[in-house]
Amino acid sequence: MALKLVFFLYFATFLYAQEKQSDTNSTSTIDSIHAISSKSVQSISTHLDSSLSDVLTDNNKSILQTEIDLLDFLHTNEKYLDDTSDSFVRLRFNSLFQSLGESEFKADLRAYFALEKTKQKLNLFIESVQDNTLINQFQDSYIQDDGRTRIGLNYFLPSYYSIESKYSIGLRGLEPYVQARYKTEYILQEWIIEPNQLFRYRMYDDIFEEQSYLYLDTKIDLQRFFRIYLFRGTRSDQAGMDYGASLIYNYLPFEKSMIALSQSFIGNTKYTYLQDSKLIEYNKINSYKTQFSWRQNIWKKWFYYEIIPAVSFNRENNFRANYQISFLTDFYFGSLDF
Repeated sequence: MALKLVFFLYFATFLYAQEKQSDTNSTSTIDSIHAISSKSVQSISTHLDSSLSDVLTDNNKSILQTEIDLLDFLHTNEKYLDDTSDSFVRLRFNSLFQSLGESEFKADLRAYFALEKTKQKLNLFIESVQDNTLINQFQDSYIQDDGRTRIGLNYFLPSYYSIESKYSIGLRGLEPYVQARYKTEYILQEWIIEPNQLFRYRMYDDIFEEQSYLYLDTKIDLQRFFRIYLFRGTRSDQAGMDYGASLIYNYLPFEKSMIALSQSFIGNTKYTYLQDSKLIEYNKINSYKTQFSWRQNIWKKWFYYEIIPAVSFNRENNFRANYQISFLTDFYFGSLDF
């Protein structure tokens, strides 16, 4: 009887051990599957995050962005003047000669002063900017000015969700206006993409203006850059929508020297022109322009000259070739401390 009891206890213990071993193996298998699955999910997530980060990122600064900013600074174009919050004074003299139309001689003064204790946030601006779209590349501002002096304040709001904003209030002649501009930047492979949106309300004559424009910049090699510029805009006192595009090739052969070649198009969905004393509506592209420019800083850090031969074809001239040449001299005093 004792022998039977010992055999029974041994058999029961053996079955219990086998069951525990089976449970242990089962638990170990489940843990292994869980670990492998977790690692796979983490790997996929990391790869996806890395891929999206490489394709689309909003890093505040990159080497390419720094080079593009320098390019705009050398041009002292509208993009640079709109973006900078530094103090500067720029005086530009501009002479235009053309085969169709009269010669033009203009002066342009812009002065921005960063106010003490609000630097990079608030600055005072003074602008006397005439409408010189005939010689400007279409990458410049499309809101036209009539030569009246503007004075006011710019306020740069800190970046919020990677969106930078600038608010302006001022006088245009004796006419008050308010303006808001928003922009952000992304990197898409080898391209920098910068969408902008601008709103302006002129209080005296109750005119609302808005612009959307997009810069796409890339680097070809150490000295060559390429820009695509797209634009659209409307005004409450004008019919239709303005739109335009530019393809701009920049080459820096020497230090502080620049060659630019651009092809531009501009149109309006309800463009009108006079023909035989009648207003004709033309909703296609109404202006084409091919432009070459040579710009150089030739003395100190503040004296620039630029020579711009161009040919344009406009609907109002029945698309006859209008040969132009412009001479610019810029006196630029930048990064001033007051």
